[in-house]
Amino acid sequence: MKNNKAIRFVLIYLLSGIAFFITTLPFHGLFSVFTVTEVRPSAVLYPFLGISFGLPSALGIMTANFICDAINGYSLAILFEGLIPQFLYTMVPYYLWKILMKGEDHRHRLDCAARVLKYALICLVFSLISAFGVGVIMYINFHFDPTQAALFVLLNNFHMSVVLGCPLMVISNQIISRRAGTERILTRNEIIIIITAVAQAILLAGVAVTVYVGEKTVGTYDIWNTVYIVGIVLISATMPLSLGCMALFGKSK
Repeated sequence: MKNNKAIRFVLIYLLSGIAFFITTLPFHGLFSVFTVTEVRPSAVLYPFLGISFGLPSALGIMTANFICDAINGYSLAILFEGLIPQFLYTMVPYYLWKILMKGEDHRHRLDCAARVLKYALICLVFSLISAFGVGVIMYINFHFDPTQAALFVLLNNFHMSVVLGCPLMVISNQIISRRAGTERILTRNEIIIIITAVAQAILLAGVAVTVYVGEKTVGTYDIWNTVYIVGIVLISATMPLSLGCMALFGKSK
């Protein structure tokens, strides 16, 4: 039994690290914005894997982020200063989710507006912590006002973790249910989450193509900054609509 637990721990550690690595490193040069941060789709893995697995995922992500930052040429000071914040970004969602979902059945399921709001709250807390962590590291190492970078990290991590995290939670819960031998169909609220995610992906792709075609004469960073700002506006508009539909339908049986 102990051997099985140890093997599972190591597997989760390795797979979490690999997932974080392959969703972080390629975006450093493509979506780089500030000296020590960039647009990171991997931000979703902090709350998602934290909620799902806790400690092994936290250690895997912390290790993978250390390796990514080392490959990208960050100083030793930044590498080691980031270890504890990276660990907290995953473990805080893990413990906060356990508190918020205490006593509830199907703790991993987002089948009502209340649970989606709880998940969004966790994403917000994670985003605030990460913004503070990046701001402190930037101030200590570069001695300038980190407000703009911290705000960017806050917005990026919140939107990435909510937009990508909600459908990931739905899909993973379906996998968990089927592995347990339950043939569970998607609830109406889960279908709303999936439809919203697909619609947001289509909208963002359309914005990216439109901006790129219309602004070929400007720099790559300017193009992606425009795409990112417009994307935030669209996502911020669609999320309340999605929650409103969930509240209207109520919890599906």
